[in-house]
Amino acid sequence: MSFSNVWTILKLDLKSRFGLTKSDDKKKSIVGYAVNFLFVALVYAILVVGVKYVTEMFLKQENKQIEGFVFDSHFCYLVIVSAFTILLQLVVCTSTLVKALYYSGDNEMLLRFPVSGEEIFFAKAAYVLINNYVVSAAVMLPIYISYGVVTGQHFGFYVLTLLVVLFSSLLPFNVANIIAIPVMRIVNAVRNKFGLILAVLIALVVVMFGAYMKVLKEILLFMEDQNVSLFSDEMMKAIAKYCKFAYPFRWYANLLVNFHVGTSILACVLITAGTAALAYLVVKKFYFRTILSGIENQKSCFEKKFSKNKVLSPFFTLLKLQFCNIFRSINYSFQYLCMAIAAPFMVYFLNDIASVMAVDEMGSKIIPGLTLFVITIFTTIIVSFSSTAVSREGNNFYQTKTIPIKYSSQIAIKCLLYGGIAFLSTLVSCIVVFAAYKGKGLIDGTDFWCVLAISEMVVVLLTAISIRVDTCKPTFNVGGDGDLVAANKNMGLSLVVGLFLSCLYGVGSMVLSYIPISVNGVVLVNGIRSVYWWLMGITGVLTIASVVLLFAGLEKRYMKIVP
Repeated sequence: MSFSNVWTILKLDLKSRFGLTKSDDKKKSIVGYAVNFLFVALVYAILVVGVKYVTEMFLKQENKQIEGFVFDSHFCYLVIVSAFTILLQLVVCTSTLVKALYYSGDNEMLLRFPVSGEEIFFAKAAYVLINNYVVSAAVMLPIYISYGVVTGQHFGFYVLTLLVVLFSSLLPFNVANIIAIPVMRIVNAVRNKFGLILAVLIALVVVMFGAYMKVLKEILLFMEDQNVSLFSDEMMKAIAKYCKFAYPFRWYANLLVNFHVGTSILACVLITAGTAALAYLVVKKFYFRTILSGIENQKSCFEKKFSKNKVLSPFFTLLKLQFCNIFRSINYSFQYLCMAIAAPFMVYFLNDIASVMAVDEMGSKIIPGLTLFVITIFTTIIVSFSSTAVSREGNNFYQTKTIPIKYSSQIAIKCLLYGGIAFLSTLVSCIVVFAAYKGKGLIDGTDFWCVLAISEMVVVLLTAISIRVDTCKPTFNVGGDGDLVAANKNMGLSLVVGLFLSCLYGVGSMVLSYIPISVNGVVLVNGIRSVYWWLMGITGVLTIASVVLLFAGLEKRYMKIVP
């Protein structure tokens, strides 16, 4: 094996990923990188502050011995952190390895070079290892540093932390190399089963969001009453029991608390060396034949038996076509359907945590307005996808001008599909919230029907606005498969308008639930019921106006569209 060849391939890989081409505008690229960096830095800073606060809360828990298991908040925290960060690295590293080693588009080209499969592997694995170190540093260092700051550790602890981060990152990298090929084969088996993939991804999003909101709710409740323990005795026992047997994560925690250091170092070295040797044997035996078979069988995923076309009316034909366009790419279908299907769950969790805090601070009258606010926010996000209904046609747009169906009918079908999906999602969201809060006396039947009516009118209003904007200034991607992989200016405008309405309706409803408004002795608003009537009237007028504006002059406007 030539290390010169490995270094050359690695440089080519890095240049293809991060280098600028001659056609790139360097000034725009630098500005783009700078803006992205500032945004990421801001989000990262917020997360670091949150990590520090969570660390303080965890370490404030009283140490206990429960049924033979010792809950030591400091040691348990380090074990849990080590387990979380290493498992997270394993997931990220496995995904990166599969993409870089087996799904990379340059594999076919590299196999023609005078290099061995072993050299290709080491070059690509070097990039994955560098990426893994960046991820581990970004995730692990803030957590360990927060622990050091909260507990007042000396300088040597931070040096030891750096060494632990560098050494522990090798374990997930080695394991990822072992399981990458089986994972890739599983992915190949389901890669064209979009329904299964979407169902799994949406379920994961719902579970992760629910877990996140559950943890956030407990944190907020703890903030209100710091005398209350963050964990029950049963939870402490479960944590202590897990930490007692959590190998190999326990070994890394031992190093940081200076406990059984010699044994822990030996164990870490042995498990790292063992997994590295096993990974090398697996890769040496299977890597070359795997990428070769992948290239030879690339077209297998496109083999599919199609049933005979069924005769449908023009209306149902176009409706089916628009629905199938949602699945044109896994990227778009996941974003859109994930929001539409997961929205009721997200509305419930978000409304639950917001209502707990709001009732304590402002009283139960705020709940209907808060519910309207949360539902219309998710309605806005779902409907915003309709702002690319025309743009997403891409190169197929000219077919919409040649088929014997009026442009207005085609747009009406787009409105029906996108509005219909948002309508059903909003309906389920309202039912979920009503079922959850009816028994608590926070929302009654009148609230349900009024919030539902207002939310559904907002669906029609925003759908009409979004599609009209797209018919005025569509943004086509006529290269590749024509799929829009990033939000365009129309989606941004749709989101801005929708979020403005959500804030106006939600905040206005919450405030006016307490503050009556009268003019010259005439009471205009007195309680949430009168707010509902005003909002339904205003929204109804805006909805009718938006639909009229969408279809007024649509035929001429559509004729002028050119990709």
